[in-house]
Amino acid sequence: MVMQHLLYLHGFLSDENSIKGQFVKARMAEDWPQVKVHCMTYPIGQPKVSVGYIQNYIEYKLLSNSSNDKNLQWWVMGSSMGGYFAQYIAQVYQVPYIMINPALDPVATLSAFMGQHQHPRTQEKFTIDEDYLEQLAAYQVNLKAKERALLLLDRGDEIIDYRHALDKYQDRCKTLVYERGDHAFQHLKAAWPQILAFLKSSS
Repeated sequence: MVMQHLLYLHGFLSDENSIKGQFVKARMAEDWPQVKVHCMTYPIGQPKVSVGYIQNYIEYKLLSNSSNDKNLQWWVMGSSMGGYFAQYIAQVYQVPYIMINPALDPVATLSAFMGQHQHPRTQEKFTIDEDYLEQLAAYQVNLKAKERALLLLDRGDEIIDYRHALDKYQDRCKTLVYERGDHAFQHLKAAWPQILAFLKSSS
């Protein structure tokens, strides 16, 4: 029996109860209940800690329960900063991935927010400084000509210029670009049939 998992990585100041993560979890339970959706809160105090936490989760929650690669199928899906990390995780584990309004140039995005901050949901305190940005930059990846990926974008994203991700991926994978919308991505329901089709085609 093949074990199937979808790991959802939330955005920068979100958590496991994010609207998109819970939407995916609920719809998957209806449309493809054999797939277990994992929504977890990862720390954001340091990027290397974030990625380490995600990888530990993968190793102990997904991979440790499978006797071999043949009876395990999994995907990673991420929004905003979660999309940036999803891209890296997919390259490390060689799995298909989905990105929603991804922050593929997070150093440029966060450079405007240098200083001390507190996560509004988890209350975690952290500092964005040069070391933080250097750690983030370490998770950039070299893309292949064809990626097993699905990219979802809203042109109206007010935080990240959608064209950055589009320029990197439009010739490498299936890309869906929606008019208007915002960084929260207002077209998840409309995109769901394509998301489901992508997952099934890469299973």
